[in-house]
Amino acid sequence: MMNQLEKVSGERIGAAILDLIFLFFISIIPSGILMFSLGIDDPISLILSQSLELDPSPEFIIFTISSGILGLVMGILYFGFVPAKMNGQTLGKKIMNVKVIKEDGSNPKMIIHLIRAVQNWTKYYVVPTSFLMYVSVTLYGLFAIFIYAIYVLIFISLIMMITREDGRGLHDLIAGTKVIRVMPKGILNDSNILNANYKPAVTSEWIASDDENESKDDKPKEWDF
Repeated sequence: MMNQLEKVSGERIGAAILDLIFLFFISIIPSGILMFSLGIDDPISLILSQSLELDPSPEFIIFTISSGILGLVMGILYFGFVPAKMNGQTLGKKIMNVKVIKEDGSNPKMIIHLIRAVQNWTKYYVVPTSFLMYVSVTLYGLFAIFIYAIYVLIFISLIMMITREDGRGLHDLIAGTKVIRVMPKGILNDSNILNANYKPAVTSEWIASDDENESKDDKPKEWDF
């Protein structure tokens, strides 16, 4: 039976929410620099006034593509580079005491973290397709519709995390990873040790070895003068 201590769905959801909050505040300064460099004072008004236009202004197109690229770069750094260097943890996961590992227990490489980062899945699609705005806004709109399919996959992954016995989502299965609880120092994070039914294997060789050591200790020591 699967060790229930390995299922950390609640902690994962909490970590994801914290990560989005952290990423929002981390992105404020780069976003401000971007808007200042483009000369945009009110991005919200620009988006509301131009998003449904069939012939948006060059300013809106540049802003949409630039902000998308910035979001992708920040997402790659936060959800790819950071956990690869922090032993499978983002800031949110570190607070919630969980980490990502591969199926063999090792820390995934950066590319694996990027594959499983559902927070980036929409960016992987939106950023390349946003350049279609230079060709045709209508064509871009048609491709943008498929983003809802990505949202469906993300929702399916969330349901799998909650309902599966091992707590693995679709992104975990694709990347070959799982999320485990980080145990305090002094407690081994081993599924066998955490399992109440685990019994250490003792071989006859170990017993023979121990008997030999005891017999040697019983012999009187010879003193050299």
